[in-house]
Amino acid sequence: MASKPKILVVDDELGVRESLRAILSQDCDVLTGASGAGALRIVGGQQVALVTLDLRMPGMSGIEVLEASKRLDPDIEALIITGYGSFDTAVQGLRHRAFDYLAKPFDALQVRSTVQAALARRATTQKLRTVPDSILATLSHEFRTRLNVIMGCSSMLSEEADRSLSTDQRAALDRIQSNSTTLLQYVETLFYL
Repeated sequence: MASKPKILVVDDELGVRESLRAILSQDCDVLTGASGAGALRIVGGQQVALVTLDLRMPGMSGIEVLEASKRLDPDIEALIITGYGSFDTAVQGLRHRAFDYLAKPFDALQVRSTVQAALARRATTQKLRTVPDSILATLSHEFRTRLNVIMGCSSMLSEEADRSLSTDQRAALDRIQSNSTTLLQYVETLFYL
């Protein structure tokens, strides 16, 4: 069974934190924080998939927490939920790569669906990041396996048919061995890079 994603709810109001915990706890493990500094300690110490942020909090604003969270984990998703919304703050949040921006009072169904969409984007982003590694591993295996077969067969031919090969056949076999070794070195260098 897959574990639930961790979500961090950051708001200086206890009522908002507990409301969001109740809304999201069915689908997620919900952590809470009352300040930006506390939120960053949690994000720095645990794998948090998404953080909900209030814009106005004592000490550190939600935008500052968003920026710092993205430095700790570039894939973390952020949802700004604020009672002090304006067009300018919405643009600022989205400019700092917040997933979405919701106004208080919030609708429970809208919060849940927005969080699910943000978590889906995070999962897709992380999956896409592993695709190049997976492709390289497959290509590396396929190239190396076939080259090793060619090199092994040519070595066996060389040892068993040492006397029965004509000069031209011996030259062709030597070229196969030499080119296979060179090609394997190129493949190794390519995959090293």
